[in-house]
Amino acid sequence: MSAPVLTARGVTKRYAKRPDLIDRGLVATGLKPPGDIVRAVNGVDLDILPAEIVGIVGESGCGKSTLGRLLVGLEAPDEGRITFDGAPVRAGGGPAHLAVQMVFQDAAATLNPRRRVGSQLVEAPVAHGLVDRSDAPAFVADLLRRVGLEAEAAARYPHQFSGGQRQRLNIARALAVAPRLIVCDEAVASLDLSVQAQILNLLLDLRDREGLAIAFISHDLAVVHRIADRVAVLYLGQVVETGRADAVFDASRHPYTQALVVNRLSLDGRLDRLSVLPGEPPSPVSIPPGCLFHPRCPKAVPACAAAAPERHPPAADHWATCNRQDA
Repeated sequence: MSAPVLTARGVTKRYAKRPDLIDRGLVATGLKPPGDIVRAVNGVDLDILPAEIVGIVGESGCGKSTLGRLLVGLEAPDEGRITFDGAPVRAGGGPAHLAVQMVFQDAAATLNPRRRVGSQLVEAPVAHGLVDRSDAPAFVADLLRRVGLEAEAAARYPHQFSGGQRQRLNIARALAVAPRLIVCDEAVASLDLSVQAQILNLLLDLRDREGLAIAFISHDLAVVHRIADRVAVLYLGQVVETGRADAVFDASRHPYTQALVVNRLSLDGRLDRLSVLPGEPPSPVSIPPGCLFHPRCPKAVPACAAAAPERHPPAADHWATCNRQDA
């Protein structure tokens, strides 16, 4: 097996919650301690191999997007370490700052509406000395071809493209600096189903043709099952299950993953069954003791609240943090 291109170990990101008027009153009267801390990402381990697509899934608020920003160096972890080919991924630059790029969900918001797309695509490679300005037209034409657009698109403005075409432009801009890994944060969530399929096929083609590794963040498990080689399931900022995609979807070991899989939509929008988890996800400000999932888990016993579970099986490619996965 190839060595990972990207490795994350013990990655943690915390944010200080800004107190509102009620919070300030409770702190002033001694009814509440000052300084609530939101644990958005809490001790994540993750490997991404060359030309591998890793799906990162979970409910809204589980830390998926925060983890994505950490992986590309848009933010720095408070604890832990992220490396790309052994070089640290740092916020604000570093040896890996071009090798890892990001594609965001809102394609329109990430393009400058006042500039032609050709000038936006070539800006970064010219600034970093990867392309000579005299070669810019040919470079942009080839870049557009790689993402399924015509060369004449370079002279148009972002508003002249459809949503799917704008997302192709954002993928092209990520490819412009020759990355080896791109992080897609809900990159197809706002697109129609037929356009989603086109973008997914484009990403698969880039993986197969150019050896591009992809971290694919999504709440849509049907889409992740379609595209991912491996899957990491996040709950309250922690990975609770990971393994090959078919193993995770067909033989889920964690009760949380099992609930997600049961409730997934098919790619044509059908939902065959519905299973509702009891309660609401706990607040990342107040993490429950023991197993994070025990307040909502149908298999929970008193021991689940006493101690955090270990990975089981500990040395397997497919593991889950649940001591009652065989119950």
